[in-house]
Amino acid sequence: MGIMVIAYPEISKEDLNRIENFREKYDRYFNIIRPHFTIVFPVYDLKQKDFIDHVKKISDKFSKINFTLRSAVTVKDSFSDYWDVLLTPDDGSSRIRKLHDALYTGILITELRMDIPYIPHMTVGNDIDAFQCYNLVNELNNADIAVKGAIKRLSIAWYDGKSLENIEDIELK
Repeated sequence: MGIMVIAYPEISKEDLNRIENFREKYDRYFNIIRPHFTIVFPVYDLKQKDFIDHVKKISDKFSKINFTLRSAVTVKDSFSDYWDVLLTPDDGSSRIRKLHDALYTGILITELRMDIPYIPHMTVGNDIDAFQCYNLVNELNNADIAVKGAIKRLSIAWYDGKSLENIEDIELK
């Protein structure tokens, strides 16, 4: 099992329903996790207390992050044969990236995958067929989406590849 940091954004009920309806059709993780931003990917070799203490210390320097998701992109999943459909923020992207980068210091520095660029995103679909994902991206971008929201807390969770168990929530200032 890996321990990770995710952020469940606060968005309007209308936007949440629209995203969830899309995810139910196209996201293989729909039944495992709600719409979210992954801030720290699963880590396997740290003690839970050390991980949580580090996240608390670093996140104490961050306040609420407002964002607007305005575009979709497709990228190759680095860990499988799948391609992912991502909603990416225009507004708020740099603050999410700075939070990610700050957390990957200290005890997490060796966990940072330097070979995979971090793109702040919310995954809404995936498929082995890259062109299926490309078509979904075009569908989303043609809909001229603008999902406004905020990240007000971080959730630390255990993930075993099949299920997610929340451990603790940390409020951002």
